[in-house]
Amino acid sequence: MQQLLVLTDDNGRILGTATRKECHYGKGRRHWGFILLVKNSEGKFILCKRADTKSCGPGLWDASVVSHVLPDETAQAAAIRRAGEELHISVTNIVDHGGFVYEASYGEYSENEYCSVLVGQSHDEPVANPEEISEIMYKTSEELQKGASENESLYAPWLTIPLKKFAF
Repeated sequence: MQQLLVLTDDNGRILGTATRKECHYGKGRRHWGFILLVKNSEGKFILCKRADTKSCGPGLWDASVVSHVLPDETAQAAAIRRAGEELHISVTNIVDHGGFVYEASYGEYSENEYCSVLVGQSHDEPVANPEEISEIMYKTSEELQKGASENESLYAPWLTIPLKKFAF
């Protein structure tokens, strides 16, 4: 909870740093996060179900990798770092699709993020880190769009928002 995260304004402009606890406790403070959607060799997106022990969005289906950008790090570098830690994969051809702002409450914790939206590729077979991920599934872009729109409550809000805003 003492890890430093990057604070931003609503447009992603860096304002400073604050601890993970300051960023996530109560209403939290706006900080820089990212989602990374990874396409496998078959052109399907790797989706991950968040571990039940996660403080925000436990048990929800999520992008391939989600996390925070740390001080002195780019969103792409953070995505590569976390893809290795969460799925034990390397990711290439990362494209930045822009960002969005969102807030979501989970009891005494919350998300309050400027979120970069990234899409990349991997030819590696993912292996889930059980502290982060309980299941993995694969969906085409069309299957993902349909599933998230028909069953929105099963998906993390930080995934459903960009699915409505961006074309992948």
